[in-house]
Amino acid sequence: MIRFSLLKGDNVYLDRLKEEDVPAITSWYQEEEFTRNMDALLAIPKRERDIQKMVELDSEKDYLFAVRLNGTNEIVGVVGLDGILWNHRTAWVSIGIGNNNRKKGIGKEALRLAMDLAFHEFNLYRLQLTVFEYNTRAIALYESLGFQKEGTYRSFLERDNLRYDMLLYGVLRDEYLAL
Repeated sequence: MIRFSLLKGDNVYLDRLKEEDVPAITSWYQEEEFTRNMDALLAIPKRERDIQKMVELDSEKDYLFAVRLNGTNEIVGVVGLDGILWNHRTAWVSIGIGNNNRKKGIGKEALRLAMDLAFHEFNLYRLQLTVFEYNTRAIALYESLGFQKEGTYRSFLERDNLRYDMLLYGVLRDEYLAL
């Protein structure tokens, strides 16, 4: 018997990405802060066709979910469980919250839902992620949900003529459930 919803929280729920989400996600990738926090690629705007490929992703090891507001169904972010190694029960987790929806607790609730799904439904044992050292809000979020710093890719990234580390974080199922 499920004691709680794996996909729905108090303010947001996780859903499959839809064709109509492409313009909203594309708009987030026009924003420099979003792009610079999401990956190490060149921080340039993505095209709709690049985002379309994300929406059409159909894989048994990569799951990307829309984060939607309860009530309005508006997409406000994305969260992914990627590169799942089913035989080892491990996966990468990623999250991105769009433009005007940061600093509202949405990211924490969405990531908690993704972690519940990973550990309770997918029966994974370990989740891991990387984050750039300058993304202090994300680091605080990850640590609040039990992620522990496990390593550093020193001077991994250069932005604005400065070098930054990329940090590796991980959390095990038992550590998360103990919270």
